[in-house]
Amino acid sequence: MPKFASSNPDAKLTYLNGHFGYFLKCSISTNALGLVRNINFYDSDNNLYEDLRPQDVKNSFDAKSLIPSLETFFQLHPNFTYNYFLGDSGFDADDNYAYLYKKNIMPIINLNPRNSQGLPEPGFNEFGVPLCPNDPSLPMTYDGICREKGRADRIKYLCPKSKKINSNGKLEYELSCKDPCTTSKCGRIKNITVHHNYRFNTSMPRDSVKWQKLYRLRTICERSIAQIKNFIQINTSKVRNTVSLKSDILLACISQLISFILIYKSGNSDKPLAIKTLIS
Repeated sequence: MPKFASSNPDAKLTYLNGHFGYFLKCSISTNALGLVRNINFYDSDNNLYEDLRPQDVKNSFDAKSLIPSLETFFQLHPNFTYNYFLGDSGFDADDNYAYLYKKNIMPIINLNPRNSQGLPEPGFNEFGVPLCPNDPSLPMTYDGICREKGRADRIKYLCPKSKKINSNGKLEYELSCKDPCTTSKCGRIKNITVHHNYRFNTSMPRDSVKWQKLYRLRTICERSIAQIKNFIQINTSKVRNTVSLKSDILLACISQLISFILIYKSGNSDKPLAIKTLIS
C-alpha cells in the first residue's frame, strides 16, 4: 500500500481504530474535567515494521508521541502544574515514566501486554550482560546502542543463537535455536535502559483503590475527545485539505471551551460537558 494518500500527501498510512487507513494525526490533551488544554499536530514516520503486529505499531507510535506532546504543552503553559498523568496502556513505556517522574507527575498508566509478554526474563552475569533465559551459560550478544529522538538510549542485546546475514542486499536474522523462547524471527532481544524498572516500581501500586479511582477518570478524556469528533462530524467529513482539517479541530475545541464558559455562567458547573443540555 502507498505510504500516503493520493488526495493529500499529509495523510499517512497508519493503523488506527482496528484497521489500516490514511490519517492526519494529532494529540488532544484534556484535564480531569474533560476540558481541552492542548492540541498538538504531528506526522508519522511511517515505520511499519514487518515483524510487528498492527496494534504494536499503534502502541509504539502512542508511546513515542507523549514526550514531544507534553514538551510542547509545558512550553506553552510554563505555569501549569499537575499531580497526575492519566493515560491508557498505549503510553506504557520506560521513557514516559522517566520523563513524568522528572516532571514530578505521577503516572497513572495501565500495563500494556505488549510490554509484558509472559516470556521468561533473562538473568544477568557478573558483568551485567543478560543471559539466555533457556540456558544461563550463554550470554546474549551485544548489538550496539539504540538511539531515537525523544527516547532514552538503550543497550541492545540479541539472542546468542541469532546472527545477522546479508540476503540479497537486505539485512536479515538467522536463528539456530531449536527451542526459541519467542516467536520473533530474530530471537529474543533485550533492551536495557538506565531506569528500566520505572514501569513496575510505580509510586502508587496499581492494585490500590486510589490508583483505580484515578485511572477510571481517564474515560472522561475519552468521552471529551469523542464529543469533539462529533462536533466536526469526523466520521462523515469529506474535507481533505490539511489546513481545513486542522481548522475544524481547532474550532471544535474552541467551541467546547466557549460552551463550558456559558455552562459555568449559567450555574451548571457541576456538569461541565453537558453541552446538549445547554443547547436545549
